[in-house]
Amino acid sequence: MPRKLKTAAKPRRPLPLPALVALWLLIFVATTYALTSAYHGALHSRIVKPKESALAVYPAQTPARFVRAVDGDTVRVLIGENEERVQLLGVDAPEMFRRQITTEGESVQSEWQETGDLAATFAMQQLEAALAGKQLTLEFGESQRDQYGRLQAWVWIGEPGKGALVNEWLLQHGLAKLTSLPKGSKYAERMKAADGGVS
Repeated sequence: MPRKLKTAAKPRRPLPLPALVALWLLIFVATTYALTSAYHGALHSRIVKPKESALAVYPAQTPARFVRAVDGDTVRVLIGENEERVQLLGVDAPEMFRRQITTEGESVQSEWQETGDLAATFAMQQLEAALAGKQLTLEFGESQRDQYGRLQAWVWIGEPGKGALVNEWLLQHGLAKLTSLPKGSKYAERMKAADGGVS
C-alpha cells in the first residue's frame, strides 16, 4: 500500500489590518452593549418603588417626633405610629452611602457602602445632635413624596414660622448646599439668603 506523503499545510494569511480593527471594534461594541444592558437591567430591577396605595397622605403641616438622622439631609420621624423617612427640601449634604454595583459573569450584585466622607459623617452627627428629643413639624410643598416614597418637607423645630427651619439651619452652618428650588417655593428667598445669596 503506498504511503501518503505529508505535505506541509499552507500557511494562513493574516487578516489585513482594517479587517482586524473592524473585528475588534465589533467585539468591543457588542461586549459593551451587553454589559451596559445587564447593569441597567439589574439596577432598575433592584430599585423598589413603594406602592402608592400603601403610602399615607398627611396634612400640609404635620407634627412629628424625631427618631434619627439617616445622613446630613435625611431624617426618620414618627408621625402617629408611622415611621417615615423625610428628605429635607432645598438642601443637599454630602452622601454617607453610595450604591456599589459589581458584576461577575451574568451575576450583578448591588449593595450600599459607606463613603467614608468625613464631611458627611459630621453633617449627620450635627443634624442628629440638633434634633435629638425634639418635636418637629413637617411642612409639605406641592408634592409630599418623591419617586421612592420618601416624604419631602420643610422641617421645623416647633411650629412653622415660630421655630427654627432646619433646612435653613443646615445652610447657615455650612453642613449642606442649596439645591435647585421649584419656582414659587415658599422659602426660596430665605434659603438663598442662608446660602450666602447664591441662586
